[in-house]
Amino acid sequence: MTTVRTPLGPAVDAIQRVPVACWLGINDDPNGFPNYPLLVDDTNTEAQTLATATGCIWDGSFSVATAALLNAIGADPTRIPAATTDLTRTALFALYPEVAP
Repeated sequence: MTTVRTPLGPAVDAIQRVPVACWLGINDDPNGFPNYPLLVDDTNTEAQTLATATGCIWDGSFSVATAALLNAIGADPTRIPAATTDLTRTALFALYPEVAP
């Protein structure tokens, strides 16, 4: 299992807007896409309240490419469009060319 940490706020919103099919590459487990983050504190321990949370971790059977996408979106969520219905995995990688497979 792979764990990826992202900041709270816009990064979580952007990741959750990405359609499930975009997370599934040939090396990804069909059930391993990110869905709900775990709120954590600075030590990656589950936060007991939103006030003590400093980040989110996503656990899943992610490929290296999908983990890289999660990290890239966490670093710059502004590239994810507001409307993602027609977003494909190829288009998602085009938004983050620095992590293209």
